[in-house]
Amino acid sequence: MGRPVVLTTIALHADGTAVLAPHVDLRVAPDTSADTLRACARDADGIIVRSKLPDDICDHAPKLKAMVRHGVGLDFIPVTAATARGIAVANLPGSNAQAVAEYCISALMHLRRPLSSVDATMRAQGWLKARIAPEGFSELGGSTLGIIGVGTIGRKVARIAQGFGMTVLGVSRRGVMPEGVEAVSLADLCTRSHAVVVSCALTDETKGLLSAAMIARLRPDAIVINVSRGAVIDTHALVDALMARRLG
Repeated sequence: MGRPVVLTTIALHADGTAVLAPHVDLRVAPDTSADTLRACARDADGIIVRSKLPDDICDHAPKLKAMVRHGVGLDFIPVTAATARGIAVANLPGSNAQAVAEYCISALMHLRRPLSSVDATMRAQGWLKARIAPEGFSELGGSTLGIIGVGTIGRKVARIAQGFGMTVLGVSRRGVMPEGVEAVSLADLCTRSHAVVVSCALTDETKGLLSAAMIARLRPDAIVINVSRGAVIDTHALVDALMARRLG
């Protein structure tokens, strides 16, 4: 009996490939189009999911026994269809939490303390020009950060933000907040926050959660950092607010 065939939708890091290579016939999809993935899945015993699978992938993979998300969000996998066929589904909770949390703070610093643009201005135009604070420039300490989805990532973001002296508000389906995070309603969070981090999972309940009504509550200089899925935010309302300069 040959080794099991494992398909990865995008090539893995060399270290991951080295771990798998002795045990499986690892195949990399040449591209991530739906038709290509359907064709490549025909002989697969397992799929390492690094891009969105077509909803009918299970119909094209008669040997398939398992799908593993190379990451956290399960919206790349048709979980209901897989469950109906007895195909196991797994993900890697917390695997990227520190990196994503650090990105949130980096993005916040980039927008509130844009040192790269100040540096560029100073080199090109001198100190007298660079010393004028760019629009939106402000200290993080003393400001308020709202976190929508205080799970593994949200808790790490909160901990880092508290180190800057920020007040942290949170909305979470779990209801229990870590120390120093004030549980509030979504409406209250949007009204009070200088910056909002969206880090909840995309579900039927969270789709469009940051709605036009909630966006209208945000301060005109508020920053929104979304590390969830795009569909958690009403995109049209977000674009309208940015174009009208009703959002930082």
